[in-house]
Amino acid sequence: MILKQDNLENFIVPIYRSFITKLELDEYGLENFNKGNSLLNKLSLSLIINYFVKNELNLLTGDKIKKSELFEKLSPVNPFQHFISHMLYLLEVNSYISLADEMIYFNKSLLHFKTPDSIIREIADVSPDFLRASKLLNHCIYNYTELFLGRLTHTPILFPNGHTNFVNIHLEKINEKFFKIDTYFKLIINLFSWLTNNYPSIDILEVGSGQGILTWKLIDVLRNRNNYLYHFTDIGRSLISRAKKHAMLNNLDGSMKFSIFDFNLDPELQNIASNNYNVILAFDSIHNAFNINDTICYLKNLLKPGGILIILESINLPQWLHFIWGVTPEWWSKIDRTQGIGPLLSIRQWEKILEKSAFSKLFVFPDKNLQHDPNFVLLFCQK
Repeated sequence: MILKQDNLENFIVPIYRSFITKLELDEYGLENFNKGNSLLNKLSLSLIINYFVKNELNLLTGDKIKKSELFEKLSPVNPFQHFISHMLYLLEVNSYISLADEMIYFNKSLLHFKTPDSIIREIADVSPDFLRASKLLNHCIYNYTELFLGRLTHTPILFPNGHTNFVNIHLEKINEKFFKIDTYFKLIINLFSWLTNNYPSIDILEVGSGQGILTWKLIDVLRNRNNYLYHFTDIGRSLISRAKKHAMLNNLDGSMKFSIFDFNLDPELQNIASNNYNVILAFDSIHNAFNINDTICYLKNLLKPGGILIILESINLPQWLHFIWGVTPEWWSKIDRTQGIGPLLSIRQWEKILEKSAFSKLFVFPDKNLQHDPNFVLLFCQK
């Protein structure tokens, strides 16, 4: 079954305006968002200062230290040296230190700053929607010493018992109310519903499926239909096993299949045939590719003629979120590629990559400026 280009365009164009409207924050929401973000950024600075002080780097105005001495004292394992450098950058832009060659000069004492507890109380009073996020931020930075020394990995910090529930609960209100993640999910769900209503059969591949955050939302819509096959893939064996078990318990295994798939490698070497799928879906995963251009090329080859690659990616993360996701080594592994913090790309960078890949149609949501910077970009690429 071949998806016609005009049909996809006829689906997307009419809903674009309503999608943009749902992403916009009203004046009250924008004010709350800016206030909460500002307080969390202030909290991250306070917690970083606390981290340095607890590691006996409670230097006073006029003191100085060599970078090599500081790194030797903190002893971060690779790649968390980049993380320490980012902390120093944060102190520098807030005028606590000056960096010159190999020296760090302290312009202000690290002992004179609002305590984390006082900022968290302020968040509870004026920005309660951000309170749980403040507690997650506090929890992550509390574990930095053990993480940097290699005594602890990011998994027990962010994913106790191997589940995303811990992170999701703490970021749920912000994701829904301000980042509007459900608006993006609903657009993808509506497309899948439209496809299964209008075409006799749909073959779907999801790559980097992880904990199935988007997977099970889609399956809930598709489960009463018998004209689709959903191929759930990830590089993690335990994630595949858990998803397979979930599908069996919910009587979904007849319409799903599961396999390990590394999108950094040639799919044919992994027994996944070219021209095999109507839709390929990737949620917050492709930014981790070793070479994004190669991965996009691999995925395009897996699509049938007229097939659609759907990419939903985080962008424009607030400063404080880097101190949460930064506990993962991958966050710092591609710092040179993006010329920024972490592995995430901008909307324009995604567009450039996909334009080079020569898809016949490319739809970008949103493709215009909102009152605030969007925190996700959704891309529909048709072969």
